[in-house]
Amino acid sequence: MVWGLQLSVGKTMDRRRYPRFESFLSVQIDAPDKPGRVGVSHNVSATGMLLTTPSRFRQGQTLSLTVTDHHGGQRRLRGHVTRLSVSTEHVFSRRLGIAFDDADIQAPHLTAG
Repeated sequence: MVWGLQLSVGKTMDRRRYPRFESFLSVQIDAPDKPGRVGVSHNVSATGMLLTTPSRFRQGQTLSLTVTDHHGGQRRLRGHVTRLSVSTEHVFSRRLGIAFDDADIQAPHLTAG
């Protein structure tokens, strides 16, 4: 469970300061100039997320995210784009690295399951 959401957790990627967990969740992305965009998370940690989307965003852009787990639970988060890339291996080709701005997200209890 991450931020109180049920995740389908795959392998742990542990190269970073906080462990990242592979997880594929629906994400609604809202920016002032682009409300209601869609994305899919690929991994999450206590401080950030990698997601893919068909929409274009700018590095540094602030986003409001609504993450929905597989049981319908939702969590609203705020973050900013730290990394942009394009990948042809996913349905949504634009990959965004997101760093969370929310102070209460910085050290949630992370468990696999």
